[in-house]
Amino acid sequence: MPQFVSVAEAHTRIQKALTTLDAESVALTDALGRTTAEPVRSPGSLPPFDNSAMDGYALRAADAPDVPAVLPLAFSVSIDAPERQLPGGACARITTGQPLPPGADAVIRVERTEEDGDRVRITHPVNEGQNVRPAGENVQAGETVVSEGQVLTPAAISLLASVGAAEVSVRRVPQVAVLVTGDEIVPHTETPPPGAIRDSNGPALQAMVHTAGGEARVVHASDNRQALRDTLATLRDVDALVVSGGMSVGRDDLVREVLTSMGASWAFSKVKQRPGKPFGFGVWDGVPVFGLPGNPVSSAVCFEVYVRPALARMLGRDQFHRPRHVATLTEPLRVKAGLHYFARGIATSSEEGCLEVCSTGAQGSGISRSMWAANCLIHIEEERTDPQVGERVEIEWLPGAP
Repeated sequence: MPQFVSVAEAHTRIQKALTTLDAESVALTDALGRTTAEPVRSPGSLPPFDNSAMDGYALRAADAPDVPAVLPLAFSVSIDAPERQLPGGACARITTGQPLPPGADAVIRVERTEEDGDRVRITHPVNEGQNVRPAGENVQAGETVVSEGQVLTPAAISLLASVGAAEVSVRRVPQVAVLVTGDEIVPHTETPPPGAIRDSNGPALQAMVHTAGGEARVVHASDNRQALRDTLATLRDVDALVVSGGMSVGRDDLVREVLTSMGASWAFSKVKQRPGKPFGFGVWDGVPVFGLPGNPVSSAVCFEVYVRPALARMLGRDQFHRPRHVATLTEPLRVKAGLHYFARGIATSSEEGCLEVCSTGAQGSGISRSMWAANCLIHIEEERTDPQVGERVEIEWLPGAP
C-alpha cells in the first residue's frame, strides 16, 4: 500500500474505488438539488404555437406597408377561439403569450398604436415576424432539455415543468456516516470540562455533506478499540463513511487499526499536502472510507478537496471537480516545495475586472476562522516555493462564494 501519495494520485485512487448510486423517481416538486439519472426529453415543442411577445395587435405586416395606417379591429384573441382566422386588411387585439391568429404574421405593440372604437391606427413601422415567438423557439419536440448528471436548479425545475415532467429520475441521496472520535470531544451543546473541547467537526461535516447533495448522521466513539468496533458495526448500511480524527499515528489513533481488523483495505494513508497530510482513504465492505484529520481546518479542506468530488462521482454528476480560476496574488505566501498547499483565500475583482486574491491571515490547521473568512482555496502546487505579489495562482470557489 502506498503510504504517501500526491494530491493527483489520491484523486485517482479515490475515483477508481467509487460506484454510482441507484436511481429513483421523485416528484418534480421534490427534485430541487437532486442529480438526474437519465436525460429528460420534451414530448412536444415549446412554445407549442406561434404566440405574441407583446400586448398589442396581431396583423399582416403587408397590410400596413406605410405608416400611419388604419386597420379595422376584427376581434380580440381569446383562449376560447384560438384558431379564429384573421381577415385580410384587419387586425386583432392580443396579449402577451396568446397564440397568433391564423393569417397574422406580426404584432405591433400597443404603445405604437391608437385605438378608436373599432379601428386601430398604426403609428410605427411593422415587419413580418415582429414581436412573434415562433413555435419551438425555446424547445423542439424530442429535444433533451436536461441531460444526465445535472443538478436540478430552480431554473431546471421551471423548464421541466414547462414540458410536463411530473416526475424525474434522479440518483439516490448518499447516506453518509460521520464518525467523530476522541475522548476529549464533547457535544457542541455542552460546556466542556477542563482539557476537553466542543465537537465542531461533527456539525460542520454534517452541513458539508448536505451541501454536497447527501444526508449525514453524526456518531461519536471514544478512543477505545471495543467501543470503536461496536460503533462501526452499526454503520454498515451507509454509502460512505467519513471519519474525523483517530487516523494518524498517535497512541489513541485507533480507527485505521480497528477498521483493518474488520476487513477494510487502504489505498493510502498520507497525502503530500498542507493542511491535511494525514488524510487517508480505504474501502470497507464496499463502503468508501475517508479518514480526515481531527484539526478543524484540515478536516474541512480534505472534505472540500476529496469528499465533495467523491460524492459528486457517486451521484453520477457530469462534473466532479469544481473549475479553477486564475487570480493574481496581492500578498506573498510562505510555502516550501514538496507539498501541495491549500491556502484559505479571499478573492475579489480588481477595478480592471481581474481576479485578485490574498490569504485569510494565519493559516494554522486549528484556526477554523480561516475557513469561515475564506471564499476560495488557493492552490500552490508541490513544485512552487514562496509565491510573491503579482504572481498568478489557481483558486477554486468554496460553497457559498459569489
